[in-house]
Amino acid sequence: MSSQKRELQRIKREKAIRKQKMKKTLKISLACLAGLLFLAGIVYWIVYETVIVTKSVDDYSKGIAADGKIEGVVATEYVTLPDYSKIEAKYEDVRMTEEEVDAKIEAELLNKAVYSTESDKVLEMGDKINLDYVGYIDGIAFENGSTEGNGTDITLGQAGYIDDFEEQIAGHKVGESFDINVTFPEDYGKEELNGKEAVFSITINGVYEIPELTDAFVKENYSDIASTVAEYRQHLIDEEVVNEMLNYGYTYVYNNTTINEYPDSYVKVVMGREKYSDEQTLEYYAQMGLQMTWKDFIGMSDSEYEAELRLNAEDKVKSQLMIQAIFEAENMTITDEAYNAVIAELGGSDELSNQIVEEYGEGYIRQEAMKDLVEEFLNSKAVLIKE
Repeated sequence: MSSQKRELQRIKREKAIRKQKMKKTLKISLACLAGLLFLAGIVYWIVYETVIVTKSVDDYSKGIAADGKIEGVVATEYVTLPDYSKIEAKYEDVRMTEEEVDAKIEAELLNKAVYSTESDKVLEMGDKINLDYVGYIDGIAFENGSTEGNGTDITLGQAGYIDDFEEQIAGHKVGESFDINVTFPEDYGKEELNGKEAVFSITINGVYEIPELTDAFVKENYSDIASTVAEYRQHLIDEEVVNEMLNYGYTYVYNNTTINEYPDSYVKVVMGREKYSDEQTLEYYAQMGLQMTWKDFIGMSDSEYEAELRLNAEDKVKSQLMIQAIFEAENMTITDEAYNAVIAELGGSDELSNQIVEEYGEGYIRQEAMKDLVEEFLNSKAVLIKE
């Protein structure tokens, strides 16, 4: 065998050996990659189950000691309180603006609107009317697209019908019958309607005519509180000031309390209670025959829902930390009267009090009693300053 042939055979053998080594290395690499992916899947599942997805909590007293305080938490280490020895409320900060007074009067007048089938008013957005309609797709009336001649009340612009439905009614009058053209959204939620063009045959049955606010109207309808429009407006302002002052002290302290950090384990407990409440509501709807999925009910992605849960929970935990800190600083005690008042609020008569305690737990009941005592204490500190 010539030296040239031997050299060619050597080169072939070396190539074959390298090829085998490469195959072996590739198999090992793929096996390692598969192992890593499997491990990553397990880690993701653990994180998803234990961190990302909140577990619902049906124990009202979880994370709460028997005395009503958050377990293992010294509240003053987590919050910094404002000075609440005297809480001054400026009149201008708690009174309604003139625009707010106008809006309240408008709502009151709308409640006193008189239904008319003879009005010649040209309908505008914001008018409350009664109408009938029948919806058609390709000339065929579709299911649940009609008032069936029973009439229905809507306020134009506030009824929540599909785009352009209410807008096309504005400009017409009572007694008119006409057609409007609309297009259902692509994601309307019903397969047979998604993205479809439809025609609605409309009949305007009547309109609720809003009375004009005059001194005579005030005397006729609000004689117990006012006799003129000016007096009525001032009454509404004064009434709102009283209502604002009822909870001003607590609101002021809450808004001016600084959170140093959150007790994360308790935040997660409160998140779990929030989720349990949502699940109970969904179950209630199901019992009422309103079937919907969890996704339909929460109306957001899992991550958005988790973020919402945390925000709501942190608000509640901040409030409880503030309450607990003041309760301790003021050396308050929960009386039997305060404790029993919470049981009564939770629906417990004398015969059912033991059942309420068993259902909610003593810790939760005392926490609620603590909140009531601190709220009353803070609101009593609020003083109205009228300059």
